[in-house]
Amino acid sequence: MVGCDAIASRFDRTVDDAMSQVDDNSPSYPDLDMVKIDDSLPSQVKRYEGFRLSFNRQNHTPNWVAWELLASELVDNVSRSNNFWQDDDIAGCPRHSDYTRSGYDRGHMIPAADQKRSLKAMEDCFVMANMCPQNG
Repeated sequence: MVGCDAIASRFDRTVDDAMSQVDDNSPSYPDLDMVKIDDSLPSQVKRYEGFRLSFNRQNHTPNWVAWELLASELVDNVSRSNNFWQDDDIAGCPRHSDYTRSGYDRGHMIPAADQKRSLKAMEDCFVMANMCPQNG
């Protein structure tokens, strides 16, 4: 599950672009250079409401999930849905039943608590492509 928890703060910005906006008055972000994804990993990138992910069809898990979270979005507009769904457009996307009696939980890579700003955002974060096996 290499890169499963790699998170970037902006979807459409490369690390170089982000670093070009850092000046002498900006806080230091040395870890930005450490966010590197192996180009040889199978990847199908898809945008959902509020996040984007790269899915690895061989491992059946995300290579990475990226989103930006603003303080203004930390609102309780909707409740947690718990409606897991398979995205048929994602090759190798696991089914909800793949986790049944497996001993693993469905671990969100983008947490449902970060997606309460809209019903669509909440629904999309329950896509099985956003899950990794979680113990406990």
